[in-house]
Amino acid sequence: MLLRMDDESGRWHVAYFSDAHNHHVLELRFSSMLPGHRRMSEADIEQMNDMRKGDIGVSRIHGFMASLAGGYHNVPYTTRDMHNVNAKQRREGGLDAESCLRYLRECKANDPALYYKEVVDGKGVLQHMFWCDGTSQIDYQVFGDVVAFDATYKKNVYLSTLIVFSGVNHHNQTVVFAAALVADEKEETYVWLLQQLQTSMKRKAPVSIITDGDRQMKSVIEQVFPEAHHRLCAWHLLRNATSNIGKPKFTRMFRDCMLDDYEVRTFQRKWFEMVEKFGVADKRWEVEADFECAKGDPVMTTNLKQLEQSAVDNYTRAIFYLFVPILDRACAMTVVDSEDNGSYFIHTVSRYETPGKDWRVVATSNTREVRCTCMRMECFEVPCEHIIAVLVLNNVHEIPRSLILPRWTKDAKLVAVQSMGVIWDSVQLTQHWCLIDWYWKMCKIACHSTEKFQFARDIAVLMLKNFENEDAGNTSFPHEGPPTEGGRPPAQNPPKRNTKGNGVHGGKKTQRCRLCREVGHNMTTCLERRTMEPSSAVAEDMDSMDTDMVYDNLSGDLYATAEIPSFQCSDSDTQAGFANSDFAGTNTSGPVMSLTD
Repeated sequence: MLLRMDDESGRWHVAYFSDAHNHHVLELRFSSMLPGHRRMSEADIEQMNDMRKGDIGVSRIHGFMASLAGGYHNVPYTTRDMHNVNAKQRREGGLDAESCLRYLRECKANDPALYYKEVVDGKGVLQHMFWCDGTSQIDYQVFGDVVAFDATYKKNVYLSTLIVFSGVNHHNQTVVFAAALVADEKEETYVWLLQQLQTSMKRKAPVSIITDGDRQMKSVIEQVFPEAHHRLCAWHLLRNATSNIGKPKFTRMFRDCMLDDYEVRTFQRKWFEMVEKFGVADKRWEVEADFECAKGDPVMTTNLKQLEQSAVDNYTRAIFYLFVPILDRACAMTVVDSEDNGSYFIHTVSRYETPGKDWRVVATSNTREVRCTCMRMECFEVPCEHIIAVLVLNNVHEIPRSLILPRWTKDAKLVAVQSMGVIWDSVQLTQHWCLIDWYWKMCKIACHSTEKFQFARDIAVLMLKNFENEDAGNTSFPHEGPPTEGGRPPAQNPPKRNTKGNGVHGGKKTQRCRLCREVGHNMTTCLERRTMEPSSAVAEDMDSMDTDMVYDNLSGDLYATAEIPSFQCSDSDTQAGFANSDFAGTNTSGPVMSLTD
């Protein structure tokens, strides 16, 4: 095409035009990849958003869309287009702080049990935010006897600390009870957090709280939950042992004492041996699991079939598999003596062909209340092999209910779920996928016939218009998201900070000249270098400066979190129950080791 301007009229005219292409024509099957043709429909965007809620990546979602369309060439967009749509949705959300609060308000519309609370300063900047959904509240009502209070994350551009309250469910899996973002870690902030946890969980207090040993946490727990036992995280204890002692063999022995399944006397012997050997005395420093439990029974493997079946009927699959070895060990136990004290019996249990090593089990006449000197029942809340031996002696075929902790049973969450009601977000998602399944089958049949296609299309368009008109007339339907609460202006973002480098607040550390220690240049461009003669003194100063810089770079927050598997004994105070019984008299005096920082 050639354009020329007419001097008289001042207008452009086409002087020459050729309809022949000067390049190879793109094949028709690639036309959907042209920028002008690429776009995502509203239905595809909604589908992508739903799948991203399940932590499905964009590439996998694109592959799923291609499988539905019959190939990648039938999908009119690329993964880059999908990322662009996600970025556009985030930009349209506005401020991060207000977008987060808006999201919580929308979630509360679907989940009435969701609880959240925020704190905004006088300038409208979001300071603290706490939230927990209905499912987390149900989990806490059942499994909230032991709560891990972890405040060691700080990985966002606002350097707001992420605090997680978590625990362990009846499948021995980690569950999150609540979470929070806070601008600081002051004592009053922690008090506010625990008060929000108390309010959201209907004033239920945990029995034990596990932390990393922060002194402010200890003080706050005593204020808000005075009856709770404060315990230290096993991982942090191991870290302190490693950093303070620095001997791998000590760390290994310490870990065995802390996590292995020892009886009281064995533990005391190993502990005192370790303390004396290293000279450290007085030194300062869920759906899939539910399905597995419901779909069938595991194969019986022990000789105590009836007790094993009782365990299958009551315990979850994970706890049952932890209980099976106890049944196996019980087969090697024998009751060598029984003493009748009227209201209860004292049985002496010994392992076969192991003379001199025995345990005493106190049981009522009906075996409803049973206790053992090994104290594993108090520690793990699962009957030990010595108690099982006494049950076999008394011809008991089912594990007494007093020996079954409700939190380890299959129905642990049943009462809490019934009292809390249905979580509506899950109902909405279930209905969504049911409709997709039905309409997918209908589309598969209707696309093979023009008449069926036109009929299905007309019905779908009519239904869509009717639903849109109903939603438009419904004033309670959230089109742009719920408004801000209390008529206040939108919450502002906390100040952003650079998370690169080694600075205290995440910024890069200021670089100084090694010679004059001034900012703005280095040793090569330093003006004093020209007037200074190299000497051994200067070299020594430089070496010391380098050493100081190395230690400066090593300073910082070393805390991290790790999940400690298996059972944890959260309270040693259960020994107090033996004070007035035949179990008293155990000597617990000896060297003491402290692992405080």
